[in-house]
Amino acid sequence: MVLHNVKPPWHRDFAMPAPLVAGLVLNLSASSPPMGRLGCRILVDGEAVVTRPGVGMTSCVGMYRRK
Repeated sequence: MVLHNVKPPWHRDFAMPAPLVAGLVLNLSASSPPMGRLGCRILVDGEAVVTRPGVGMTSCVGMYRRK
């Protein structure tokens, strides 16, 4: 999914089909005007999988493993 011209803060929710596979790679990339403050955080069931700050561009990549 690609989103353009989104005003921060923003979020997107996704429903995961059951049964979820044993693991899932989550990836988020975002950019802002040069020197703009930007960060990303990926949550699964309200729990942070990965959080990163950034300036101009940021990317979050995390692995979720079913408990």
